[in-house]
Amino acid sequence: MRPRWAQAMVHEDNSARMALFRMAFVLASLSHLWLADAWQLDWLPGNALYLVGLALLCWRPWPVAWALCAAGLAWPLLFGRDQLTQSVVLGTAAAVAAGLGARAGWRGGGAATVEAREGTLAWMQGVTILVYALAVFHKLNVDFLAPETSCAVHGLDELLVYYRWTDVGLPAWVLTATPWVVLATETAIAGLLVAGLRRPAWLLAVVFHIPLTLTMAPTFVFVMLVGHVAFVREAELAWVWGWLRRWWLLVAGTAVGMTAVSLGLHGAWPAVDTVPKEALLWGLVVVAAALLGAPSAPVVRRLSGRGRALLGVGLVAFGLHGLLPYTGLQFQHSAAMLSNLRVDAGCWNSVVVPESARLTDDYIRLDEAWLGAPGRIPEYEATLKDHLWSPPQLRQMRRNWCRPRVRPIRLEGTFRGRRFGIADLCDDGPWPFEDDGVFGVEVFPDYLRFQRNLERRCPCPCIH
Repeated sequence: MRPRWAQAMVHEDNSARMALFRMAFVLASLSHLWLADAWQLDWLPGNALYLVGLALLCWRPWPVAWALCAAGLAWPLLFGRDQLTQSVVLGTAAAVAAGLGARAGWRGGGAATVEAREGTLAWMQGVTILVYALAVFHKLNVDFLAPETSCAVHGLDELLVYYRWTDVGLPAWVLTATPWVVLATETAIAGLLVAGLRRPAWLLAVVFHIPLTLTMAPTFVFVMLVGHVAFVREAELAWVWGWLRRWWLLVAGTAVGMTAVSLGLHGAWPAVDTVPKEALLWGLVVVAAALLGAPSAPVVRRLSGRGRALLGVGLVAFGLHGLLPYTGLQFQHSAAMLSNLRVDAGCWNSVVVPESARLTDDYIRLDEAWLGAPGRIPEYEATLKDHLWSPPQLRQMRRNWCRPRVRPIRLEGTFRGRRFGIADLCDDGPWPFEDDGVFGVEVFPDYLRFQRNLERRCPCPCIH
């Protein structure tokens, strides 16, 4: 007996595709909520909304369920200093699904419902391509291409540490080539999707994300999986279901076997969620490889001209948002993670966009800082003066650091080219950053626009 979502595969109303999309969204969301970032008090109200929405999604694809997920993702972004690009990817997907679903009335049926589902899937297809493309664009900088600082080489080092191959001496040409291999792979994934060659893109993407999942990006693969399943067609779902009924033992055996080999090489039990994640990814490698030989699947166009126009406008806006780092208005949430990109004055490193594109430099630079008395806590003083800051971080510093033994916290420095001084950060005195925010308008004081842990010196090793 087929499960309900599988029974829908025989229909041409895209309900099966949407069911798979929902399953992938729930999986990615639970992985997202498992991250240490999400285990913060500031995130709890949003997480509660998110979990209620996910529970409803497991039952019915109602617009209110998608809306609760969107609201749950927006809360940490606006009020909890969420710096994750994946929050924006998942949040926009949920918001689009909620909006289109409410407009069409998903409890009903008919062409409007089919188009609403198709619009949601098309949105996620476009976002997936844009995220890969933006990731490549941001990595076109001097520091990513240099083996000494590259996040690609850092990731390779992390993988060697994971598998206890630290005594392996890699030749210099391997380290030099590693950034280019990463750029070529991400470019190929985006290019294959644009060209309609979805199946090789899926196989390449899963293989590419496995080492990332084990080292630096334990959740991002499942966020991108939501986008990849949006490309799946009804005929392919029916074929995979039939193929799995015959070859499920091969898939399960390969997944368990490869995970066991990986664990043996690792030599220790990793985080509790790593094993099932890795096993699932190895299983997906087998399925993606099998799909290469599956019969072709027809394309069914269900978006109206108006729907395609609105989709295009939305995706252009998403792409422009991803280019904001070069304006200096925002860095986070732009697919620039693990890119080595620097856009602050004195450290600009893009080889594509000139520094003249930057409209503003909104980092806070501290030239004098002491806690309690000068020299009392030298390591904290050094951290304050050696790093770049932003107003949301100083607000969080006020909440976390203000204790009688460290007061006063004296800060002096520059912000937007002007000098400022704070006699004691713990006081509710004048705040010299009231004009923080895009174009000087601060709507959400705890919205994190810029990187954390970014040193003033450059070049710097990969920030992770």
